[in-house]
Amino acid sequence: MDLSSDASFNALLAQPDQEFYPWLSSVGLVGSAQTFTCPTCGSACKFVPRANRRLCFTFRCRNSKNHEFSLTKFSFFEKIKVDVRALLRFVRGYLFSGSLDDSANGAEIVGNVRLDWVSVTRDIFVEIVRRSLNIVRFHKEVEINDALVGTITIDGRSVVHNVWLFGVTHTETSQVLLFPVLARDEVTVVRILQRFVDPGAKIVAEPGSFYSRIDFRSYGFEGVSRNPLQTVRNSRVWAHTKAHFCKFSESSKLLSFESLVCEIIWRSWKRGDIFTNYLSDLKSIYTLKGPPQFTSNTRPIFDTWVSSEEYASCNFNFSFMDSTSPAVCALPSSTLIMSASARREDSEGRASSLHAHSSQPASLDTVEFRLDSM
Repeated sequence: MDLSSDASFNALLAQPDQEFYPWLSSVGLVGSAQTFTCPTCGSACKFVPRANRRLCFTFRCRNSKNHEFSLTKFSFFEKIKVDVRALLRFVRGYLFSGSLDDSANGAEIVGNVRLDWVSVTRDIFVEIVRRSLNIVRFHKEVEINDALVGTITIDGRSVVHNVWLFGVTHTETSQVLLFPVLARDEVTVVRILQRFVDPGAKIVAEPGSFYSRIDFRSYGFEGVSRNPLQTVRNSRVWAHTKAHFCKFSESSKLLSFESLVCEIIWRSWKRGDIFTNYLSDLKSIYTLKGPPQFTSNTRPIFDTWVSSEEYASCNFNFSFMDSTSPAVCALPSSTLIMSASARREDSEGRASSLHAHSSQPASLDTVEFRLDSM
């Protein structure tokens, strides 16, 4: 079934329960009678129709009728006390539009419940990025950029640290890696590059930027200064990545900040039907053989900025400013939110991978961004 088609997806949700829930089972989103085993005694189970239950089916142990479990046991839907169809509609809407309001309205979700759903949806992004950070390596050529995204105080001390978002864009694929950092210096930059970029790769930095002055050859890389006009696609990917952050203002919400970083990384990695990609990643976590296979729930996700002890006691102020702000304009050129070439292309109406609808920060309730063709 083509889940990228609105008509096919709507037809699927319109199916009666007796057809819809077996379909969920057939594609591995909930357990099946052939594979689900009783969590209590390990015996095989069977589907049992239950007209008085919300999901109209349950799993019943073949060894004991007292061992009966919800159809969503061990699945992504187990702890969601809402209609499964509504959750699928919300997730798909959020993936395709990137708009919290649009996806919530399409699923007929009101109030703060939608914020919980965004958090649940982003848990998948977080886990996939956690796993990938242990194995991902970029080769041949990468571009590096950064942006100032906020400030942080640790353990109640009066010292305020700037929080930078350091980005590495793979030239060949336009895939992005993002890392929160507190120090915008040579040691921090090189440490990240040595972890995630193959030796001998070209490191592209904008002429005149802080990074163009680093001697990358001494670290086993080939440093290259190149005007953004020569790498239009990747410059636009980075510009729109930063424009995404302009839509958020989440004071002291570190959990949401790192999850947002993971979401942007995940989106840059995926091609084709993004909803099918998401379901595939979801099933790698919710295997239905037991509790979900999350690597860790510890924070921070990224070890490039604060330790776990500092994370627990810090106060984060998200203050990403647009490129017209005097404070930002006074920063080095590499910190500007959108390069002149990217702004020029957008003003000419060319296709963009992400269209931010406002240069002013908004609350999470009103955030809206679109990723059409990253």
